[in-house]
Amino acid sequence: MAGHTYARFEYLTGPQEFDVKLDNNQPFNFKYAFDLSNGSINFTLKSDSRTLLTQSFSGKASDSISITPAANEKFKMILKATDAKGSFDLSYAPKAN
Repeated sequence: MAGHTYARFEYLTGPQEFDVKLDNNQPFNFKYAFDLSNGSINFTLKSDSRTLLTQSFSGKASDSISITPAANEKFKMILKATDAKGSFDLSYAPKAN
């Protein structure tokens, strides 16, 4: 199952949390893009047992990572914004065989 979360905002502050919904713990690719003209966003991609990515963003940044989940591993995307203005684009999709 693929997922996509996108937002454009004039003022964002505080936490936001999103579940990553996967079918059968398939390996997946995760892409992110941040474009902030003001403030910052601390971003974390994690499961109950491990943190895969934690980074603070201001300005423009984008990248992708490949993830192979353990059995029954569930993931969350957590954003903590501080006086942020701009946009973010977060997406994930199963890896092609």
